[in-house]
Amino acid sequence: MREVLLRRILLLVPLLWVVSTAVFALLHLIPGDPVDFMVGENATLDRKAELTAAYGLDRPLFLDVEALGEPGPIGGRFARAVTDTQYAGFYRALFTGELRSLHTRRSVWDTLGDRFPETLRLAGCALLVSILLAVPLGTLAAWRRGSWVDQASMAGALVGVSMPNFWLGPLLILVFAVELGWLPVSGSTAPGAIVLPAVTLGLGMSAILTRITRASVLETLHADYVRTARAKGVSEVGALFRHALRAALLPVITIVGLQFGALLTGSIITEEIFGWPGIGREVIQAIRSRDFPMVQGCVLLIATTYVAVNTVTDVAYTLADPRVRLDDR
Repeated sequence: MREVLLRRILLLVPLLWVVSTAVFALLHLIPGDPVDFMVGENATLDRKAELTAAYGLDRPLFLDVEALGEPGPIGGRFARAVTDTQYAGFYRALFTGELRSLHTRRSVWDTLGDRFPETLRLAGCALLVSILLAVPLGTLAAWRRGSWVDQASMAGALVGVSMPNFWLGPLLILVFAVELGWLPVSGSTAPGAIVLPAVTLGLGMSAILTRITRASVLETLHADYVRTARAKGVSEVGALFRHALRAALLPVITIVGLQFGALLTGSIITEEIFGWPGIGREVIQAIRSRDFPMVQGCVLLIATTYVAVNTVTDVAYTLADPRVRLDDR
């Protein structure tokens, strides 16, 4: 297992390089100049040129063609053409810990250190909501296949999948915050503030998880070991939960691991709707203001977390079913 985990960590390096390079290139294709957002469109040209040079935004993106034509050894010219670019400057700032927001000049990692725990808290609560809803409903639907419970569960799952977060969130705010006044509209400090955004994120995932749980439990209910357990006198409920459900957890764990990563990215819209102070809201604000370092830092953090969650999911396989070895995955 140790060798497999080490291999996953080593594979993380080229993955993050590809992600960071793609994000860097795409950000510079977006129309708009970060300097215009800092000083306004009415600022003088000298002031704009001064800030552009101060932040290195006047340098070439990937290759300084003019440096290649300068006199001197070809090796030195190529080195200058590559290192004196915005792309190289981004990695220098990244590795030296000097990656800073263009607008606040605060360290990107300090900002994300304040925001990321809030996003994890929201994603964790949403995951808990989805599991508490989906696993019992999916198991009960499989146990009572064809009954009204099964049909109601599948109908509810279909409705949950069909409701986007940008519609469900304002609906929950209108009902439970505005009309009933039970919960706060936005923010994260008031009591119960996490309920509405967690339910908004968790309902969509629970709909998918319910269907996966039902299909997996249905498959294991007809397995030989479950029939053997019934023949030995194990009750129907015991055979369902002690034997069928445990064996059915492997595909459920897979979906939970994948969806947790999706919750981190899906929280972007939800955080904006509910004013939740997480990295999702930070990403939107950074994109609006063309704060390139902040966007790149957020994406790198999300990508790293996504890979880490999938690695933990693979380890969880061995805990759910000892027959599965991590070395085989």
